[in-house]
Amino acid sequence: MQPKNSKKPQAKPPANGTPVGKMPSGENIGELYEYVQWSLTFIETKNGVILTLLGGLIATILSFSTEICHRLWLYLSIIPPAAALVPLLLSFYPVTRLRCRRKNSASRDAGENRGLFRCENIAKISKDELARGLSGELRSCKIEYIHSASKTAARKYRLSRISIRLLFGIYIVYACALFIAKVVLP
Repeated sequence: MQPKNSKKPQAKPPANGTPVGKMPSGENIGELYEYVQWSLTFIETKNGVILTLLGGLIATILSFSTEICHRLWLYLSIIPPAAALVPLLLSFYPVTRLRCRRKNSASRDAGENRGLFRCENIAKISKDELARGLSGELRSCKIEYIHSASKTAARKYRLSRISIRLLFGIYIVYACALFIAKVVLP
């Protein structure tokens, strides 16, 4: 039995207003960060390999023949890998949207709203600003970086799939046209 004046301990919500049950742990943030970084590395490597293979395919096609009558077919066969190169090259175009926002306007005016997970931004701030950022808002900046990097990785995956579909789709159309020209319309 509890005395009348004693109160049950109540969990106080954190200062930022996030419910205690909903706050991500540092371990979860770290795991998600590692996964997103691995995904970015994987898709950039994959796109680089596909880009190299497509370039090699174009060079190989161009080196096959110099006869004038075969040039039309050679140039037509270059269209699929050239079309597939476009989305792959777009996947390497940098999209920078990350801004770790500070709550008060004074720090925003001081230029501290740069994301801490970009080397270019870290190089632009002073050591004191970096120390304040690391001590205060690293966690929120890391979460924002994870979100931004996952959008970048998703964009790269989407462009990679478009590239592969273009390559094989156009070659399938060519194969069907060649089949119709050789078998159906002799």
